[in-house]
Amino acid sequence: MPAKSGKGGAQLKSKYATMIGEMTGPRTESAMAKVLSIGMTGAKERAPMEYGTLMNSAFRRIEKTGAGIRGLAGFSGGVSADGFNYALYLHHSNKWRPRPVGMKVGPSWNPNATFKYLERGFTDKDQRSMMNIAIGGSYKL
Repeated sequence: MPAKSGKGGAQLKSKYATMIGEMTGPRTESAMAKVLSIGMTGAKERAPMEYGTLMNSAFRRIEKTGAGIRGLAGFSGGVSADGFNYALYLHHSNKWRPRPVGMKVGPSWNPNATFKYLERGFTDKDQRSMMNIAIGGSYKL
């Protein structure tokens, strides 16, 4: 049996237009902010620490584009004058391991540090489930 709008097609079209407007507006922006916050928290939990340079360079940005909203997140710290990107190297390289406190030069230590820390902050199963809950909560009517 087909669905009925109740008071006619015009009302259904109006509700549909309102819903689409909300999905590309403040609700989506709020959902994106929550997703970026959850993902970056997970990434920081997995990122290596020695001095805190990497942690202090974390960023989140939400941009409105012609197609909708785009979220950007990452770590910008540690780029040297010759173009070496410390954050990118640590993210992609699997040649390092978290060093114990006694072997560190700096004051910080993260025993949970792992390579691909930024990616895992957004893709690990526990992170994805928290993001899905946040997105669902943002779009409840």
